[in-house]
Amino acid sequence: MEPGKYTLKIRRGATLRKTLTLTTSAGTAFDLTGYTATAEIKAAIGGEVVDSLTCTIDDDPETGVITIELDAAATAALSGDDLIWDLVIEAVDGWRGYLLEGPVTVRGSVTEDAPEV
Repeated sequence: MEPGKYTLKIRRGATLRKTLTLTTSAGTAFDLTGYTATAEIKAAIGGEVVDSLTCTIDDDPETGVITIELDAAATAALSGDDLIWDLVIEAVDGWRGYLLEGPVTVRGSVTEDAPEV
């Protein structure tokens, strides 16, 4: 499976949360029962991990929904210089598939000390 291309846009110091819905070629939800998901940010392929995103498969895995997150403290620490990322799923039988990959862009914030919500 060739991964889709997706630029991960991160605002430095803000929580990143993206909800992704996987579908089959027929347009139906991809059943994620028995799968795990992993996503990492690196400076280069084969390089050290800059950070790992929290990947959560929906309580009803038949919906095909994966949520990826990176907390505000982690995004604040990102340099934003030539970073890349990918999202991988793995089945219980060991099959691995790369779903998404691409560059990471990190932008600063105009408001430095945002109030807690």
